[in-house]
Amino acid sequence: MKATTHWAAWDLLPYYGAIPVKQRVVIDKNLICAAGVTAGIDGALEVAMLLRGREVAEAIQLEIEYAPEPRFHSGSPDTASEDVIKRFFDNYGKNKDSREQEAKHFALKLGIEMP
Repeated sequence: MKATTHWAAWDLLPYYGAIPVKQRVVIDKNLICAAGVTAGIDGALEVAMLLRGREVAEAIQLEIEYAPEPRFHSGSPDTASEDVIKRFFDNYGKNKDSREQEAKHFALKLGIEMP
């Protein structure tokens, strides 16, 4: 099954049996997933559209005034500066190893073979 998640955990998806896709929202059969906090809003609007139609999804978007205009363009490692990425990993690096160990544990429990 295809899936996405926050870019810093994207490489962990195979441990859960997922095929990583670099998109903000991925819909594969009965799975809908999003890549980060604001992508979660995008995903929620997709769910609203699938369940109730485009007009309802657009009304929700208007109600929450979701019209992103980011002042900065560092919301992705593709557009962030090296300094911003380094600062992120200086903070996130403390959790990276434990998250990978947890993912490996789940892969073992799920019977997913990893290289």
